[in-house]
Amino acid sequence: MDPIGTITCYFPFIDEDTKNVLETVMSEASDFYDFVHRLGDVVLKSDSTVMVVYFAIHFSMIGMEYKLVDMIREKYGHHTVLGPNLFFSSAYQGTYEDVKKAHELADAVLATEPDDWLALEMHLIKFEVDMRNYPKTMYKPAPRNGCVA
Repeated sequence: MDPIGTITCYFPFIDEDTKNVLETVMSEASDFYDFVHRLGDVVLKSDSTVMVVYFAIHFSMIGMEYKLVDMIREKYGHHTVLGPNLFFSSAYQGTYEDVKKAHELADAVLATEPDDWLALEMHLIKFEVDMRNYPKTMYKPAPRNGCVA
């Protein structure tokens, strides 16, 4: 398939090994759906780096391939950086208590002071998981200037 921005927009920010895996899979894929499944196969059939797995989950979420996400969770779910996307997936599928878990793990990743692109991803996951589940899940607003809103 031809390179598409949904995938290549990350290339300036990620390590060369991850980029090479994504480029290889993209060059072999016929379209985005095929790319998602080929990348899923890569991480399920071999031991992949956490960042390659991160993108396999991320792109599976975009493609709404939740069964694939669940299979990846079984193998790699113990990595903290993957947790926000994994719990976003389960929350999106109706496990509303996982909204809180997605928030907690995104905050745990943010506490490690990750690269800017990954920090942005964590903030977006927190926003998206809330928007996908609103009004089923609600959070108290953060205090402003020492006052509760």
